[in-house]
Amino acid sequence: KFVGKIVRNVRLVGGHMCYTEIVKEYTRRRLCGRCLCFWRFSVQHIEDTEQTLVIRWAELQSCKYPDLEMLFHIPNGGKRNVREAARFKQMGVKAGVPDLFLAAPRGTFHGLFIEMKSPKGTVSENQKKWLKRLTKQGYDTAVCYGFEEARDKIMEYILRKT
Repeated sequence: KFVGKIVRNVRLVGGHMCYTEIVKEYTRRRLCGRCLCFWRFSVQHIEDTEQTLVIRWAELQSCKYPDLEMLFHIPNGGKRNVREAARFKQMGVKAGVPDLFLAAPRGTFHGLFIEMKSPKGTVSENQKKWLKRLTKQGYDTAVCYGFEEARDKIMEYILRKT
């Protein structure tokens, strides 16, 4: 059932995509041609949806800010069966590593790590340890509760003097 909106001409406000109304409804996006179609999505996938919006926004803004092409997801989380979890652990998956990394140095920082959380999400002890370690190693870190916080943090980081 279609409950969202179709945005045919994505308008930019101060260089940022105007997703505000859609993000507030915790929606999932699906691309169809040149328009963005939005449908309501399961509450348990809000964090994934918000992160997907961040990645899509970065792809669309990379024309203006080329360093955004260096933003990527670190696939450490998620539910896996026992065999697959053991294999991933052997391959180096570590609990608590942040979700997103922007591999672009700015000022005294080597890059930006972002831990995405849903609005009512909490940061685990492993995640706190990783964020603290990464900060000590010279990386900027942030916990962002949704698309808008992540977008704002990324833009603040990108606009710093290199």
